[in-house]
Amino acid sequence: MFEGRKMTTTLSRRQKCILIQLRTGHIPLQAYLHRIGKAGTPICQQCHEEEETVSHYVCRCRAYREQRRELRRSTGERDDISWGILGRKETIRQVLKYIADTKRFEESHRDLTPKIQGEAEQEEQRLADEIWA
Repeated sequence: MFEGRKMTTTLSRRQKCILIQLRTGHIPLQAYLHRIGKAGTPICQQCHEEEETVSHYVCRCRAYREQRRELRRSTGERDDISWGILGRKETIRQVLKYIADTKRFEESHRDLTPKIQGEAEQEEQRLADEIWA
């Protein structure tokens, strides 16, 4: 079950956004971009094997096999990763690390590496200062 607000209180705005986008499917993956007319094909540009949906990105894309192996190891998952991992409070940091390690959303969301509480706010302030400087 998705624990919503309680689960995201220590995350940066950017991290919260990507988790919500992954949960809703409204994220710049090929299947969604194709559906809204922003991409010519829904096929994953990393592996070219199937539509790039959230489930494909999190659970099956061959291009991210090593990152997914590390995600399984760090979360203690014995079976294959399922997209339900996105809604569990105890795995959020590992999921954010997986997202950062794949670099799939680096262009659209910048750095999503999990930070220690307090560091995220400092980083957000630094970025805001850069924008308005």
